Amino acid sequence: MKIKNNSQLLLLISIITIILIIILLLIKNNTLADNITFTSKIYTIEDKYIKNISPNTEVELYKDYFELDNCNLKIVDDNNNPITTNYIYNGSKTLVYDNNNNLIHTYTNIITGDITNDGLINESDLNFLAKYLIENNNLSEYQLLSIDLNNDNNNKINDLTLLEEYLHKEYETITLNIQESYLMTGESERLIANITPNKILNQNAIWTSSDENIAKVNQAGVVTAYDEGEAIITATTKDGKLTATSKIVVDNTPVLSSTSGKGYIGGDDIEVTIKALDYDNLTCKVADETVASCKIEDKKLIISSLKDSTTTITVASPQYGDAIYNLTSVFVSLSVFPKSDCFEPQTGKGGGIISGFNFGNLSVAGISDNEIVTYANITRSGISITSGTKTGDAEVIFTESNGHQTSKFTAYVYRLSLSNTNGIGYINGEPLTTKITAENTGDLTCTSQNDDIATCQIENNNLIVTPILEGETIISISGSKCGNINYKATIQNEVTE
Repeated sequence: MKIKNNSQLLLLISIITIILIIILLLIKNNTLADNITFTSKIYTIEDKYIKNISPNTEVELYKDYFELDNCNLKIVDDNNNPITTNYIYNGSKTLVYDNNNNLIHTYTNIITGDITNDGLINESDLNFLAKYLIENNNLSEYQLLSIDLNNDNNNKINDLTLLEEYLHKEYETITLNIQESYLMTGESERLIANITPNKILNQNAIWTSSDENIAKVNQAGVVTAYDEGEAIITATTKDGKLTATSKIVVDNTPVLSSTSGKGYIGGDDIEVTIKALDYDNLTCKVADETVASCKIEDKKLIISSLKDSTTTITVASPQYGDAIYNLTSVFVSLSVFPKSDCFEPQTGKGGGIISGFNFGNLSVAGISDNEIVTYANITRSGISITSGTKTGDAEVIFTESNGHQTSKFTAYVYRLSLSNTNGIGYINGEPLTTKITAENTGDLTCTSQNDDIATCQIENNNLIVTPILEGETIISISGSKCGNINYKATIQNEVTE
């Protein structure tokens, strides 16, 4: 499109802005913010629908079936008018708002079998479905979903048969997801009643507690603990004929996430999460303080091993009692031998032995410079190192999986070469001079195999050989850190005419 004037440009910008706003609103209305929790263990929340809603569910009870954090719900009808009483019905809407009252998401509520959209399942729904099948009337999307009783994505006579069958059925079974649970005062847990048949019968059980001073339960199955003791929570079907129970034990004794373990001397501390009511007053004590030490920090019991042995650690609450942790303390070590070695660039390979006690699984934790050491591995016989192209020192760190001890191996990668590896000199003649290339070798020294034939010295990275007598000798050049190379000197009498 060719823009002829500023007015057209402004119009185009306005259109693009409006489109962007619409896209942002769509995204906003269909995406839950990261800090918002909106879930349910009872209902199925998918795309733009909330499914598996039981008939005969009142609005406030419906809300209680959700886990909400930093958000709230509004239930509205087709005209966005709030529904605060009576039943949730098929086709009504659930609106999710954040704490600033911004609309985050809109869902359509689906109640299987509620074809007349009144929140109840009765003969009128059966008649409506029969009429639809005969006359092939047009229905809304949510009505088509509610008609599909057998979940085959088709609305046929089979659905009518199922609806009629379930209208005359009685409750068959009721079970609870939890048979026994341990809570502390103030904690809550949701019990879920599974009632069969689970199509169009009222799935909202009637909940009662045997002792509300110990634990109360609301009509959405959420149990809240109040005082130490035991209470039986009973769920009863709406016809009063079937029941299921769960025992709730309210016990405020501190609870440890684990009650035994192995600690490694010199290794990482053991951290055990503590569940308690009075964290400020908790204390810990080691039965044998020569074996380990302990402290309580950030709602955790932290144990450090000191000696090979076993002992117990007591976490004590002045008001609610003690929890015991059983500790086995062992020594852990990890060692590499040798601690260092010399390698030539690229072609240099080497290694050593890695050993220790109680070290678990071994692995390479890191290489300080991958250009100096390109590869390090643990083999069945020890460690394997491969040098890179760069000279210098690189640390290879090995670690173990128990106490998380580490051991280091240092690879020295060096170069040492001569411009010539042999030469012929003459008695009373000029010294032989050869250029030395040395990197990461340390200080260089030279030694003649036979000082009577020739002597040597190194000056400014040059090997200088002084002839003395006729014969051959080997000159060894060595680095104080790495490297060794030989030079062959042949000394002859000077030829004169």
